[in-house]
Amino acid sequence: MVDVELVPLVSEVNPGVPFEVAVVFSMKSDWHIYWQNPGEAGLATDFDWTLPSGYGIISKREPVPNRHVEDGITTFIHKNEAVFLFQILPPAQLSNADSFQVDISWLECKDVCRSGSRQLGFQLPLTHESIQTSETLRELHSKAETHFPVETQAFEGQARLKRNRVELRTPARMAATGKLVEADFFPFEEMIYDIGSAVRVKSGFRNTTIVIPLAGDRDQDPKMLQGVLIQKYSSPEGLVTIQSIIDTSIQ
Repeated sequence: MVDVELVPLVSEVNPGVPFEVAVVFSMKSDWHIYWQNPGEAGLATDFDWTLPSGYGIISKREPVPNRHVEDGITTFIHKNEAVFLFQILPPAQLSNADSFQVDISWLECKDVCRSGSRQLGFQLPLTHESIQTSETLRELHSKAETHFPVETQAFEGQARLKRNRVELRTPARMAATGKLVEADFFPFEEMIYDIGSAVRVKSGFRNTTIVIPLAGDRDQDPKMLQGVLIQKYSSPEGLVTIQSIIDTSIQ
């Protein structure tokens, strides 16, 4: 019900120049896998890379998840298609051929859940039969980019702890985008936030605040607000969605 493919976005590498590799999940209708924080159930999708000597993973990008509620249980999932991008840094000196391998494990669910795993690999430079057209690779990369959150410092110093919630004040310059009508937050940390309760938008005279509920049974208050923030603004051009990675201290 879930298929996965490993796609190098280059046919060859240059010494010391980073390159990207895509892991593409394709899921049949109503099947899903889980985000890095799966929520109240599920398991995060895991990648275990075996790289040639001198190579290193320098970044991993994961699509924005979907909020899924079933039988009162809230989880964060990927459905239909999910493209993960890994950036790899090669060493200053390359061998004639370098082999790459990744062991992938996931939990796939619909009416039932079952574990899935796949061992995939490739060798650089690619063989002629393995090379996809540059246009195909550009299309894959462009499509993946639309689902990635973007790092931002716009909310630095704007998070406040208020009893059982975190209030995140939106910067005044965001008003130029339109009126904030909806927001959601996907925390990186587990067991801190009340993910079963809705994130609210509170409009004030001078600013708009995003209210993120905390779990009543949390062990401690969070010191940092870290996760993916979704904002939806109503504008004359229609609904504008902004997907951001938030990493700011909570005052």
